[in-house]
Amino acid sequence: MIIYTTNILTAPLILAVWCIDLYLLLAAICFVLSRIDRTQTNSLRLTLQKFTDPMPEAVRRRLEARRSKPTPSWLPWLIVVLGCLVLRQLLIWTVFKTL
Repeated sequence: MIIYTTNILTAPLILAVWCIDLYLLLAAICFVLSRIDRTQTNSLRLTLQKFTDPMPEAVRRRLEARRSKPTPSWLPWLIVVLGCLVLRQLLIWTVFKTL
């Protein structure tokens, strides 16, 4: 997405949107690499997991502290991805409101 703005105050918001986009892209690449069973992709996937996995792990620990049942493995990822998408839309909306 290309956003042209002359307001200097929107630059940090645009950078935050780009960071969220980058995180979602890396998480998608990590997911695809986990489905491919090759030794070449394993090292790249492990490297990407160091960046993408801390947020879902924090959400999982938080959910397990509040629930008595075990948490499904997909639930923290769903919460993180939906949260990133909502936050991204809010930031874009804020950028366009300040133009």
